[in-house]
Amino acid sequence: MCGFLFTKNVEKKDFSIALDLMEHRGPDDTGIKKIYEFILGHKRLSILDLDKRSSQPFKASDNKTHIIFNGEIYNFKELKKRFNLKTRTTSDTEVLVELYLKIGEKVLDHLNGMFAFVIFNTETKDTFIARDRLGIKPLYYYEKGNKAIFSSEISPVLNLISNLEYDLIGIRQYIKVRTFFRGHTIYKNIKIFPAGYYMK
Repeated sequence: MCGFLFTKNVEKKDFSIALDLMEHRGPDDTGIKKIYEFILGHKRLSILDLDKRSSQPFKASDNKTHIIFNGEIYNFKELKKRFNLKTRTTSDTEVLVELYLKIGEKVLDHLNGMFAFVIFNTETKDTFIARDRLGIKPLYYYEKGNKAIFSSEISPVLNLISNLEYDLIGIRQYIKVRTFFRGHTIYKNIKIFPAGYYMK
């Protein structure tokens, strides 16, 4: 299953507490990396390549690009062979980030799987965030002013942000049909990242 959290300008201790709220998503390993004002965290459920070498945040071969990823890329072995990717592990995580280094956002055209991920370049601070076409893997984001948080669940966001208002439209949607539309949740400023989308 796995879970991840990405934001900036947060104390590592506070971030760690928020990330631990997703322990049930990834009990096998916890990874936190702070880069300048940015901080990436991951809770791992080991399925492919059980070795610690595949733990996340995972650093790509350029030593500048990091990924936090929840999901599974079913055709990662085929992609590794087709694009002649050199890897140190047998994980789909590494194939995903190395293919991104090779072809950029066009990586999404080749993925067969379910996924939500954040790729961050420590040199340029460029960030690439994407979610699978069917929205199988969850991804939520909080945005207000210059503050942004991306998370696999809402609970870490609630832990980092106080005094959130309720979204009456989201509440009404859930009461009537037990689901949400157009990115609403029950909280203002916390939205569901749309399926089949990416942002840079």
